[in-house]
Order: sequence, then C-alpha cells, then structure tokens
Amino acid sequence: MQGVIKAYNGLFAVLAAFAGVIIAAIFLSIVVDVLMRIGGLQPPAWTITYVEYGLLYFTMCCAPYLVRNKGHVLIESLVSVLPAGVRRIMERITYILCIIGAVLFTHQSVMLLTDAWASNRLDVRGVDIPMWILFVPMPVCFGIIAIEFARYLFTTDTLYTYDLTDAKDGI
Repeated sequence: MQGVIKAYNGLFAVLAAFAGVIIAAIFLSIVVDVLMRIGGLQPPAWTITYVEYGLLYFTMCCAPYLVRNKGHVLIESLVSVLPAGVRRIMERITYILCIIGAVLFTHQSVMLLTDAWASNRLDVRGVDIPMWILFVPMPVCFGIIAIEFARYLFTTDTLYTYDLTDAKDGI
C-alpha cells in the first residue's frame, strides 16, 4: 500500500514538472514567434495551436496540485463567522459537490476522449492534430481532483484556514 501512496504522491511532482515545462515552452514559442514577426519572417504555423493546447495541458496538470496544496481560491468570509458545527457541515457539502463535479467532468471527458479516438477526427488549424490529444489530460486530472476532494472529505485535513479541531459542538 505504501508503494501505491508513494506513486500517487509522485504523480503530483510529475504533473507539476510537466506543467512547468509546458509553460516554459509556451513562453519561448511566443517570444520566438514575436521576434520572427518583428524581423519580417514568417513564424511557424503551429505556434498558436500548440500554445492553445499547452494552456489546456498546463491548466489540467496544475489543478490537482492546487487542490492538494490548497492553492484554489476560497471565499471564507461567510464560513469563518459560522458556528464550528455548521462550518464543518458546509465544508463537507462543498467537498461533496466538488467530488460530484469532478466525477462528472471525468466521465464526460472519458466519453469525449473515446469518441474522438474512435472517430479519428482531426483538429484542423495551423497544423492537423488528432482530436483525442485535446482530451488526454482531462480524465486523469479530473479523476485525481475527485480523489483529493474525497481525501479532504474523509480526513481532518481542510482546504480552509480555520482549525477544524475547534469544532466543539459535536459535529
């Protein structure tokens, strides 16, 4: 079991590193594209398409890391003034809704991925790219997001900054 946990935790490092490489590649390709235009040269036709795909992959690879490391935006103004028991209930409802949303996105992206794979459609722009490549990171990352929200639901760890141990009213 420790091996599975270690591999799962290592997956976050791989996704974060991959996201870092992607954002660096996007930056460099945009700089090269702009410099070529300034120099009167024709930039590569693939730049815009790859940047768009890169932004999607970057976003998807960062999302599980942000849930794990509490980097998502939270609005605590209402929750922080609630009694501890109500606060804990609201937090659990939020986690359940996030799990449901992530599972639905996982399911839908699996359906889109398998349909695109089976139909062998192409995304025709500056360069032709198989459409299924667009959907590859989605089921994996949304699935991890669902697992992470379930981890918050079933443990004492919280996304919020308040201390759950102050919940003295029995919930």
